[in-house]
Amino acid sequence: MKLGVFTVSAPEYYPLELMDKLSGIGYEGVEWRVTNDNGDRSKPTFWAGNRAGMTADELLETADSLMQKAKELNFEMPSIAAYINCFDLEDVEKHFKAAKAIGAKNVRICPAMYDPEKSFNLQVAKTRYYYAMVAQLAAKYKVRACIETHMNYITPSMSKTMAILEGLDPKYVGIMWDPANQICEGLEKIEMAMDIAGDYLAEIHAKNLIMNKIEVDGKVEWQLKSVALDQGQVNWKALLEFLEKKQYDGWIFCEDFSTDKSTDEKLIYNYKYLKNIK
Repeated sequence: MKLGVFTVSAPEYYPLELMDKLSGIGYEGVEWRVTNDNGDRSKPTFWAGNRAGMTADELLETADSLMQKAKELNFEMPSIAAYINCFDLEDVEKHFKAAKAIGAKNVRICPAMYDPEKSFNLQVAKTRYYYAMVAQLAAKYKVRACIETHMNYITPSMSKTMAILEGLDPKYVGIMWDPANQICEGLEKIEMAMDIAGDYLAEIHAKNLIMNKIEVDGKVEWQLKSVALDQGQVNWKALLEFLEKKQYDGWIFCEDFSTDKSTDEKLIYNYKYLKNIK
């Protein structure tokens, strides 16, 4: 297994300095957050003003400097996490070009968000139709279009994601597995999830969540909270043991949104935790 960081979780650092920081800790690679972020970079947060975030155009413009830094550090840039959907094929192609420019293989291309006002089966059929065209583009650029298991989308679980990808070439489409997202929606046993994904498993996101019991207007509700990797409902020890048993040799990207530690503390802690968990 190789350890990297998804840059959404390290908002204080600009790309080149983040690569230096991660390499110095021991991480082997990075997954870039690729989106249009108009937030205030003097006050960086995960979702706004994130200094490590780039658009596809900015990624293309800085590709040479990123590649040079990666070469100096013996560091990899295997993945970009885009915030686009599969229906805009022109935008998809632009992101594939950006990925190819930095040697990235995986590109997150989102499916539809679930619309309860429409037929689920029709939503799946439409997404399958477009993802088949996305796969053709991926083959052209020799990259892999990936769907993340994510709540509120039509793909919250491995099985729902495979309803989109089944029959497409796993060389060019795959799954970004986020076990913590499935605490909220789409929960499957570790063994079942990996069995369902098979050759389509492209990478794994590492974070953790708990469901907090709260009271609103006298009624009990459950609210998601980000916590440290070893504090949440995902059993990372069991998951890593199973990955080792299955000889998984792909990437795990840390995506820690907990706030009890500083970014630097989390980067160091998560690396040591995932490397030394027994």
